[in-house]
Amino acid sequence: MQQYKVTLTDLRKTGTLLKTSYYAGDAFDPSGLTFTAYYSNGSSKNVTGNVVFNPATMVLGTTKVVASFTSGSITKTQFLSSLSMLKIYLSFSIKLEYKSNL
Repeated sequence: MQQYKVTLTDLRKTGTLLKTSYYAGDAFDPSGLTFTAYYSNGSSKNVTGNVVFNPATMVLGTTKVVASFTSGSITKTQFLSSLSMLKIYLSFSIKLEYKSNL
């Protein structure tokens, strides 16, 4: 009986991101997505909880996140795009008071 090694062949995402707008410093939120790994023997498995996101924390200018899953020595990725960064504008005023002892 010949045995062969089962290997990861594909990673697919289904669903729609519930959150697509972020402020710098926000953690990426994959809610709404399901990730399924497919293997060389025809099997598949929900791996949503094992997917790694990069960046995990959003930075100014981020418009896409890479989702990756590794099985053995094989890594498969999906690109999550259409993300937008929200800018925060700070406004402040300074009140200066001068006291003279003259």
